[in-house]
Amino acid sequence: MMTYGEAPADEALVRRRIEAAIAFRASLPIDATAYRLVHGEGDLLPSLIVDRYGEYLVVQTLSQGMDRLLPSIVAILEELLQPRGILARNDPRIRLLEGLEQRVDVLSGEIPESLFVTESGIEYEVDLRKGQKTGLFLDQRENRAAAAVYAGDGSSTASATPADLPFAWKTMPGDDGDRRVGGRGRPRAGECRA
Repeated sequence: MMTYGEAPADEALVRRRIEAAIAFRASLPIDATAYRLVHGEGDLLPSLIVDRYGEYLVVQTLSQGMDRLLPSIVAILEELLQPRGILARNDPRIRLLEGLEQRVDVLSGEIPESLFVTESGIEYEVDLRKGQKTGLFLDQRENRAAAAVYAGDGSSTASATPADLPFAWKTMPGDDGDRRVGGRGRPRAGECRA
């Protein structure tokens, strides 16, 4: 539910709330090129997720109502942010409960096979089409920073599951100037190689 009473849940309301979400994220000291731009209910846009990966956006609409607004959402995001591409990662199983199809679609521009984003000085290679959630667990940024503090010199970090790879990398000791997850034969964030 986006409004109470007689107030319409129209494009103007969606625009105001997206603008407010963008302004709020701009006011935060985020040391990353990938972060959650619109966080559903937290931004008064239930079931809408918009994640920024540098010059690209990944959108999820997880309800019938928000899915119907997707063309307007894309137009608003294009006007406000001028991204190089917008990808709909509408493949979560929760969409099936809403009677919606699971799909991954390029909605605007072009989406590369993979791209690099940074978080706290570490560069991650991300596959927006197949990676975790919208490409990377963006809502875990603060937890990765906390893990680095608790790990100290990193000597206790033995292994990581695919989803935990960014945590493990963040806690590894040393700085050889190649703080990158993915590329050069390394696993991508959200991927594990034996």
